[in-house]
Amino acid sequence: MRSKRQHPHLVLIALAVVVVSMTVASGGGVARAAILDPSASPTWTLMFANPGNDAATDAVMTPALTWVCGQSSTVDHSLDATLIRIVNGTSVSSTHSYDGPAHQNDAAYDVAARGSWIYTSGATRRAADNLDLLVVRWTPAGAVKWARSYGSAGKNPDVGVDVGVDGKGNVVACGTRTGANGEDWVVASWSPTGTRRWLWTYNGAADVADTPREMYVDKTGNTYVTGLSWVSAATNACVTVKLSPSGKRLWLRKYTGPEGTGAFGQALAACPGGGVYVGGFTREIATGMDGMLLRYSARGKRTVYAAYSGGGASPVEEIHAIAVARGGAIVGVGRAVNASDDPLRIVWSPAGSILDHDIDTTVPPYGDAWTDVAADGVGGYCMTGTWPNAPSDLSVRTFRESTFVDSGQWAYVWDGPVDTKANIPNAVAANGTSYVVVGAYEAVGGGMNQFVQFWRY
Repeated sequence: MRSKRQHPHLVLIALAVVVVSMTVASGGGVARAAILDPSASPTWTLMFANPGNDAATDAVMTPALTWVCGQSSTVDHSLDATLIRIVNGTSVSSTHSYDGPAHQNDAAYDVAARGSWIYTSGATRRAADNLDLLVVRWTPAGAVKWARSYGSAGKNPDVGVDVGVDGKGNVVACGTRTGANGEDWVVASWSPTGTRRWLWTYNGAADVADTPREMYVDKTGNTYVTGLSWVSAATNACVTVKLSPSGKRLWLRKYTGPEGTGAFGQALAACPGGGVYVGGFTREIATGMDGMLLRYSARGKRTVYAAYSGGGASPVEEIHAIAVARGGAIVGVGRAVNASDDPLRIVWSPAGSILDHDIDTTVPPYGDAWTDVAADGVGGYCMTGTWPNAPSDLSVRTFRESTFVDSGQWAYVWDGPVDTKANIPNAVAANGTSYVVVGAYEAVGGGMNQFVQFWRY
């Protein structure tokens, strides 16, 4: 057995807790709060120093705990899948890891939690040097309870891209399996004891690369997945599928845009009235790539919301992540391409009209975008993305806004421990009026390390 360092060295940056003015009002029966924070500093920042290239890739917040997944280097330069357990409102944390049977590279890319059930999905490298889709169940204390993998025939890579859990503790993971003609969708479910319940795969009509992007598992076990599939050699479709609790396909919908020239499904979120929202972009002849939002009812009826083309000034507007704010507005974030990449934000009403939009051209003239968005419990939402000072000098920018008028906003830019290095946010999560941003920062001597930033109001 090789020697391993199970827990990365922890570095805590002590930051003053921000004192803010908060008022709670009611608008249309929806509680909201004005969060005013001129300094906008995080309550605390955690940095996990380790040799090699590490990253925190996803986060989920419950009322009591925050879970952060990722990957961390070991002394023999392989990678372990990691899970950081954080007690909300404090900087008390513990780091846990999973090392696969082959003791090679393992990673956790996404995390889901419901009650005492905590799962991550990602990939594990086998002794034969092929990647298998990996699902790990963790205990509430953060220990590994069990791990399961899925591998297709041959030595092709199979990788998990998202994970969800239903009200009974059954886990569902989606990802890609690779065959002779590229990638196919794979969706698999395991029981809380680790028994595989069902497996569903999808190969598009063109029999080339098909990739799922995001999923949602409701309390009763229905699973929604959206992503990309090629319907011909020249046209791709945004494909969204609903699977029953037993893994049976209930419906599958393909959307190729208003002109039939192509659409990309990038993000998915639960709709408060049932069904899901799908965000992404369509390909239009006159305006290029346009920001897209669709709604699918629980029965699969599609509603196409107003597309955003940037007034024709930008050839590309892409939605990378969406969130549904308290009160029903849908927020989409991503990038627009002008002279360079710029952060893009669009807010839709529940009826499908565009309420607000913004392409931020004030940032420096290098590629940047909003990476992720999360809705809080009082009508607001928090976005995170990169702020480039130079091509290799990236700062993390976090911005809190509200769908209600005069409900407060703040912005924070973090340069990391070394001002001229790259710092990359990968995800943001929210619960109530607390927010967490996770990602990777570049160390002094090179390599990337995990970071977690926490705001509590």
